[in-house]
Amino acid sequence: MNAPIVEIAVENPAGARAAKEGGAQRLELAQALHTTGGITPSWAVTKAVCEVGLPVHVLIRCRPGGFVYSREEVELMAQDIAKLAELPVAGFVIGAATTDGHLDLEAIDAMVAAAPGKDFTVHRVIDTLAHPLPEVEKLQGRVKRVLSSGGAKAASEGKAALRRYVELDLEVMAGGGVRPHNLGALRDLGLDAVHSSCAARLHSYGSAGPGGGEDAVMDTDVAQVKEIVEAVSSWG
Repeated sequence: MNAPIVEIAVENPAGARAAKEGGAQRLELAQALHTTGGITPSWAVTKAVCEVGLPVHVLIRCRPGGFVYSREEVELMAQDIAKLAELPVAGFVIGAATTDGHLDLEAIDAMVAAAPGKDFTVHRVIDTLAHPLPEVEKLQGRVKRVLSSGGAKAASEGKAALRRYVELDLEVMAGGGVRPHNLGALRDLGLDAVHSSCAARLHSYGSAGPGGGEDAVMDTDVAQVKEIVEAVSSWG
């Protein structure tokens, strides 16, 4: 069994460089990760992160909040995918749900169709579903991989569901609260990848003022990345 790939979620070129220095093999790129859970990054940021030299998978999420989208929002996200696919990105991270708790396969298919030949990952929208396994089964043949905590707050607590996903014809990436101290719980699941932000360092770039959100922002911690990469490399 090969060791899983380590994917690090980053917000900017500095984070991408830190992840690369730490030995990460792949990046997920989003903006406002630590205040919204991530939204679609700009074209310029995406271009700069691609230049760091690791495979980049871009989160496509047009707004914060839940994953039930209008047709207009789906079309906007498909347009973002088509435009960003002009850059040398490796793939996209997407997801959508229906009001009755299923995956919105029509929306997912529309986004996949916007960038033929690119890899697609369905994100932790999976972890919001009441009955995720039959929904994840429907993704076989539609996308390449899923990102999930197994429905738990942290992936280390969602092992039972992750084991079931590994049996499907999909790559499975564990994400959600993945840190060096709990990584060992995921060792024997047969995962294809593990996903972490490895964010620990707080920096302030001056006052955000009364309407600009928090002053401090999180940065990618090279030491955490190295610790995860070293631990996972021993799983092979």
